[in-house]
Amino acid sequence: MTKLILRRLVLPFVVVSAAALVAGCGGSVEIGGSDINADEAAQTIQTEYAKQVGLEMTDISCDSGDPDVGAKFSCDGKNEADLSLDIEATVTSVDENTDKVGFDWNVVKATAGPTTFTSTALDALQGIGRAVDSIECPGGTVMEKGNTIDCVGTMADGSKREVKITLTDGNGKIHVDLLGPAQDA
Repeated sequence: MTKLILRRLVLPFVVVSAAALVAGCGGSVEIGGSDINADEAAQTIQTEYAKQVGLEMTDISCDSGDPDVGAKFSCDGKNEADLSLDIEATVTSVDENTDKVGFDWNVVKATAGPTTFTSTALDALQGIGRAVDSIECPGGTVMEKGNTIDCVGTMADGSKREVKITLTDGNGKIHVDLLGPAQDA
């Protein structure tokens, strides 16, 4: 039996160029008939998200909701860092004179796509002299402290190595490990 020895490279924490989540924000939209104007809510959140986080949302859609204080509605979005975002909003006020509702919203879940961390991890490895040409990662990892992403790095000589990315918080800080040869699937 052959014993495989893994060499492990431990890197300092690396931060994605901008935070993935925001604490939340507010806005106001018109009431469209008996529901909240979902398109206007999506536009409001998209604008505020870019201001708060520094990343553009590439897609967002909201459910229309009841225009009652305390009522909730949800939105699904995607940002330019390849994160899928689940957003929850709560109506905080209703102004019957202007037919507008105020609401607060929060990103309640962010899920990494296949390219969310590849360039950051690649830059970190190349920055310390590792001959890594590319990194491929699966999508679907929820942005929570401690979650890991098992990726495959292609070295300059064409060989494959395991690259393990560990989320050190829920806002994009990562720890990168370059491990031994990639395992066959």
